[in-house]
Amino acid sequence: MVNASECIAIIGPSGSGKTTLLNILATSLKPTHGSVKVPGTNPWSLPKSSLRKLRSKIGLVHQAPPIPLRQRVITAALAGRLGQWPLWKSIFSLIYPIDILGPQLCLERLDLSDKLFDRCDCLSGGQLQRVGVARIMYQEPQLILADEPVSAMDPVLSDLPISVLIAEAKKLDATLVLSLHAVDIALRWFPRIIGIRDGQMMFDLPATKVSEAILRELYASELNDLPMQTNRSTLEWRIALPLFQFAMLLSITPRDPVTPYRFIGLVVGVCILWPMLQLAKFEPALLIDPNNLKVMRDFLVQFFPPDIQLEFLSLVLKATLETLSLATAGIALAMLIAVPLGLIISYSLSISRIGPTSDHQLAQFVRFIARTLMLALRGIPEIVWALLLVRVFGLGPIAGVLAIAITFGGMLAKVYSEILESGNTLPARALILSGSGRVASFLYGLLLGAA
Repeated sequence: MVNASECIAIIGPSGSGKTTLLNILATSLKPTHGSVKVPGTNPWSLPKSSLRKLRSKIGLVHQAPPIPLRQRVITAALAGRLGQWPLWKSIFSLIYPIDILGPQLCLERLDLSDKLFDRCDCLSGGQLQRVGVARIMYQEPQLILADEPVSAMDPVLSDLPISVLIAEAKKLDATLVLSLHAVDIALRWFPRIIGIRDGQMMFDLPATKVSEAILRELYASELNDLPMQTNRSTLEWRIALPLFQFAMLLSITPRDPVTPYRFIGLVVGVCILWPMLQLAKFEPALLIDPNNLKVMRDFLVQFFPPDIQLEFLSLVLKATLETLSLATAGIALAMLIAVPLGLIISYSLSISRIGPTSDHQLAQFVRFIARTLMLALRGIPEIVWALLLVRVFGLGPIAGVLAIAITFGGMLAKVYSEILESGNTLPARALILSGSGRVASFLYGLLLGAA
């Protein structure tokens, strides 16, 4: 039971379930057993609009900040309000920051005001973590969650973000739940400590009653020293060295486990392709047949010397410009088809994938229809579309433009969706979790990485 306006630290060894617990509280994961109420409501029983509104009131500071590295610091901070802003405001803020003072004040409290207009790829790991904290501060949520927010910071700076988060929670009268690996920070700053191991709560005590014996029992699976911020680097090296040696031992005789499956796939492919080639009567030898080579040579000879008469060149130029105009119009219409279709089928922008909602099945059905439409558009050859459209509109540029638009609309939708999926999708997922819409999450989380 977590009371309102309470500050709690969750500690435990690596792999104990701290991050999973925070993701459940952030409505990112649905619990497999039991139930959770945030705050006082089962989030998985809410309709889509209500769940999005709830997520806009929850701020999660990630251990690895999900921020596009090509994004500016001020834009990353402003993204904290995407769940509360209308779409027009999100788009306008990309052109010119709609609020400069707000992010600047947040960054100033974290000693980063001089980085306001810098790109995030110019920051260190600790500075990027502080930008993630600034984003949550600017969001002003009712529930603040933080997953090891000082893991990339040195001991001198680690107290600053913790103190700022606690002060921010008190100012907003918000609840703060923070997971830490460093025991000394948790005992120094938080009045209530929860220890978990192997997904089970080991204790829930005031900080004054957490003894060294309790901590050693909690961290019995780790090394002799308790994890402290001051000895973290030494501890990480003592863990990493045996793991590195073990990895080197395993890499002496590496074997690819998928080799047999690839060989079977190759055999099956040949067995399927060869009969199809025979059925199609495909004979590559005809390409080098002497008679066919003579025909191709006679055809190419007709182009030399080229006709450079002014009348002919003017006809060529006119036809070229007409062709380019038809192609340009077709591609422009294709983008009107491809962009929304690519956004719909892109799994990284799927709100329903985060967890089942009231319209989860509807979202899956819409995505299935969109993917089927994309396959139909790009699977039917352009000439077939042209012949069908000629029957409808008759001979003329309309049939050609629409044939190009339909075929390339499907192709570009496939390309756009794959580009969005191949990049880092964590920034968009984090924005969706904070209540942002699909378009705003695309603009702030995926566009820079995919551009």
